Amino acid sequence: MAGVHLLTTVALKQWNPEKGKESKLNDGGGLILVASRKGTKTWRFRYFVTVDGVRKERSYTIGDFPGISLKEARESRTALQSDVEAGKDPWLLKKMGSGESSAGEKSFRDVAQMWHDMHLTTLTDGAQRRTWGQMAKHVLPVLGHYPIKQIRPKDITLVTDPILKLGKTDTAKRVVGSMSNVFKYGMALEHCETNPAEAAKILLPKHQKAHYKALLDWQDIRRFMQELDQLTGAPRRTYSV
Repeated sequence: MAGVHLLTTVALKQWNPEKGKESKLNDGGGLILVASRKGTKTWRFRYFVTVDGVRKERSYTIGDFPGISLKEARESRTALQSDVEAGKDPWLLKKMGSGESSAGEKSFRDVAQMWHDMHLTTLTDGAQRRTWGQMAKHVLPVLGHYPIKQIRPKDITLVTDPILKLGKTDTAKRVVGSMSNVFKYGMALEHCETNPAEAAKILLPKHQKAHYKALLDWQDIRRFMQELDQLTGAPRRTYSV
């Protein structure tokens, strides 16, 4: 894709936008970082859709920086662009899932964001970046627009299967653990009634412990000890196996 990856991590760290005025940086390919008048920096994905024969521009909110890094924002942009190319409208899907319906349903993204604001902000920047970064990379592009009340254990595999195919079992377990915390938070607020992530944990492979063969058998050990006694001048001893 031409004209993308225009930003660098160094440039983002050095960016000091003027307060009281909205500013933006462009990474290309529809990905921009917008600084609000209050100073909050938010990643957004801009794209175009055709509605009733009219071409319209959309803006999809990915999440705040630095909670979501440049690399993670680019990965979300790639996933969202794939949806657009497949004829989907990420903004509309999010609106359908996150808007308060007559049943008061919220999307997984909505509850995850509330959980983030309430709990992750108490962690160190590094821990917050890792936890929310994995959520933004692996979960939100797949299940973010789903009404949280309608997610089932089998839906969790849509997130974990691609991770497991890469052989990253520990990453899959951490992601499911974070999802479980989101569902617990949603249950406390009565946005959902079950925790499908907790149920899906049984589908994850167990960590295989490595078994190592002994470097020496007992006969070798006995000979070694006898030779050691001779070298050190120790009284001759009998070693039984």
